[in-house]
Amino acid sequence: MKNIRNNTTIRRLYIITIPFLLFACLYVGCDSQKNFKPEHIRGTISFNNELQKPIVATNNEGAKLKNNQVITTSEELGFMSLESQENFIYQDSHQFLVANGCKTLRIIPLKNQNGTISLDREKTQEIETQGCVVSASIKETWVAGVLGDNTIFLYDLVKHDFIFREKGESIYAIFSSAANPVFLDTLVIFPTLDGRLNTVDIQKAQSVKNIIVNTEKFLNNIIYLKVKKDELVSATQKRLYTLIRGESYTKDLEIRDIYFDGEYIYVLSLNGIIYQFDKTLSIVHSIKLPYANLNGILIKDGHLYTFENSGGFLIKLHLSDFHYEVFKLKFGMERWFSKKATIFYTNSILYINKKILDFNKDYIIRFNNKKPKKKSNK
Repeated sequence: MKNIRNNTTIRRLYIITIPFLLFACLYVGCDSQKNFKPEHIRGTISFNNELQKPIVATNNEGAKLKNNQVITTSEELGFMSLESQENFIYQDSHQFLVANGCKTLRIIPLKNQNGTISLDREKTQEIETQGCVVSASIKETWVAGVLGDNTIFLYDLVKHDFIFREKGESIYAIFSSAANPVFLDTLVIFPTLDGRLNTVDIQKAQSVKNIIVNTEKFLNNIIYLKVKKDELVSATQKRLYTLIRGESYTKDLEIRDIYFDGEYIYVLSLNGIIYQFDKTLSIVHSIKLPYANLNGILIKDGHLYTFENSGGFLIKLHLSDFHYEVFKLKFGMERWFSKKATIFYTNSILYINKKILDFNKDYIIRFNNKKPKKKSNK
C-alpha cells in the first residue's frame, strides 16, 4: 500500500516492515532478484517541485518530514509543524490527532489567521492512552482509537473518560499501514490488528457486531477500511473483503495497495498485477507487469498512476482498456533513492523522498521517439 509506513515508537515494538526486507534483498546479495524491464519507455518525466526535507514516516493519512513538518491527504492544508516526539495520526477539517510518543493522544484544533492555517496548541486536549496509538479518528466529542497491543477504545471528550475499552487477541507484528476507525451515525467500526472489524454502538457503549476479515496469525491487521452508505470495503495484506447491501464477498491475494472510488476497487498486488474489481470482487480488468514493485494509486482524468520503484518508473494505466505506458522519472543525482523510496500520495500529488510530482500543475515530459521493438517469432 502506499509503501509500508511507520510510527517510530511502534516500529520498535510491533512492526516488521517490507522496506527493510527489500533493502536486505537488494543490497545484501539476492542474486536471483529480478526487476521490471519495460518493453518500451514512452519518455521521461521531470518532477515539478521538491520538499525542504525528505519524508521519514508515513501512514494512510499523512507523512512526516525530517524537519518535523507534516503533509496530509488534504492538499489545501499545506505544512503543519509537529514536535520531534509527535507522530501524526489523523486530521479532519477542524483538528489534528497526534500521538505524543506512547504516552498520550493529542487533539489539536486548527486555527485560521488571515488565511494561514496552523495548529492551535493552546487549546490542545490530551488523552492518556496507556499505550502506543496505531490509528484513531474523531467525530464531535468522541475519539476512537486502536493501540499497539490490539486494544480498541472510545473516549468521550466531554466526560473526559473512556466509555468503551476492549483488548483483543495478542499480536506480535503488524503492517504499519493501519486503517483508522470509521464513524457512522450511531456506530463506530474499529479495524483491529488481528483481522477483525469490531462495530461498537456509541450510545450503548458496547460491541454489537464482529466481522472476521482474515484469520492469519501473523501480520494480519486491517490495512484498509472505507464505508460509503451501505457499502463497506476492507482488507488485510492477504485478503480483500466487501460488504454490499448485507452480502459479503472475499478475495485472497497479496495486497500492496488498494483504492475504492465508490464504483470500482483498484488493487496493486505484490507480484506486479494491477486489478480492477467490482464491488462483488469479480475482476473487471487486470494486467501483469512482470517483477514490478508497484507503490501508490493515483486516479486522475481516466488514468491510474503508480510508481515502480525497482527502476524508478511512473506507470500510466488507461482505465478505459487497461493498456499502460511507462515513463522514466528523472531523479537526477538522487536516482539511487528510488530503490528504497519512501512514498506518500494524495488524490493528485505523488511524493517520493524529497521529490514532488503534482498532477494539478504543469510538468515536463520528454517523449521517446524510438518505436518499441517488435517481438521475435522465434
